[in-house]
Amino acid sequence: MTLPLKDRLEVVDFIDERYPEMGVDNRRFAVYVVLLSAVILNTTDPWALQEFTGYAPRFVNAVLVNLRLNKLICRGRYKTSRWLKDDYIDDYRFWEEMEVASGTMYFEDAAVNRTTDVDYIEHIPKEGGPMSFLQ
Repeated sequence: MTLPLKDRLEVVDFIDERYPEMGVDNRRFAVYVVLLSAVILNTTDPWALQEFTGYAPRFVNAVLVNLRLNKLICRGRYKTSRWLKDDYIDDYRFWEEMEVASGTMYFEDAAVNRTTDVDYIEHIPKEGGPMSFLQ
């Protein structure tokens, strides 16, 4: 199950077209980029996701910790079965997992009932970084 997106620019364009009200500088937008990137790369390796997205290491790590605490990462893979089936995205479920990954919500069976709120972590790369075209 992979979306037909090849690089970070296509991921950004896809999310911007699908959720135009959000805006590319929104942290929730950045979480969507990290989630889709994990699917495209088929990994939850923080270094690979930081390199691909260009987002700050602390931000990407916080997203991944929130996913792990909510049992959405198993054996190093992001389980997308709640929102992605045969390249079809269930927007409500995707939004739900974005909120979980953002740290503003957690699932009932989560490992803990506390997560890291990414709203307090800088995500926009420094000028000249891999995603500086967004600035």
